[in-house]
Amino acid sequence: MERLKALGLAPQPVQLVDEVVLRRQMGHRPRLALAVLRRCRWGYPQVLLFAPLLVGQRRISPNSTLCWLSCPLLVGAVDRLEADREIERFEHLASVDAELRAALEQAHRETARIRRALLPEEWERKLEQERPREHWVITQTGIAGITRPDHVKCLHAHLADYMVRGSNPVGEEVARRLESEGTPLQGTDQCWRYCSPEGAWEHLDLRGGSGGQPAGDGERE
Repeated sequence: MERLKALGLAPQPVQLVDEVVLRRQMGHRPRLALAVLRRCRWGYPQVLLFAPLLVGQRRISPNSTLCWLSCPLLVGAVDRLEADREIERFEHLASVDAELRAALEQAHRETARIRRALLPEEWERKLEQERPREHWVITQTGIAGITRPDHVKCLHAHLADYMVRGSNPVGEEVARRLESEGTPLQGTDQCWRYCSPEGAWEHLDLRGGSGGQPAGDGERE
């Protein structure tokens, strides 16, 4: 965790409580989740940090996703933007605006730098020598595996990156759009219902710690 903090991140361990919430949010507990990088006003995970490499018994899988948006409220809001062809609009802007393209390129480079730093040195050497393609994916591609600075690909990934690092122009604009349309990044009075399995807090003490489960009527206790 100290190594991640040195990279400008603020990771929190994935606790047992978070395991329950993630299954509610995503339908499963993602094997690549290393830490929680941001929580909502209720204390539930919003952005996860993913490992750059999944090592199994039969295969080694590189992972280009660094920050994963798990919050159902924000995921749904970004889904609507993507359905309105906002990815195409951002890609057009990046193709004609040199300043925007340069800022995106910097965000991609920073993502690759952090992802590479998460890779143990012995594994980086092994991949570089034996699996150059996997090494390239981890150390050279940008947000969501992007290879071109004018390629946006996934607004969820850009928003997650902005919410964690604060220096992603596409993610910043997405955040501004959501806030202006009535979707606050920190959550609403009722959105905790998406993340709280009925009765789970009674067994796992979701009310403790960093905000947890509000009272049954949706108001803070």
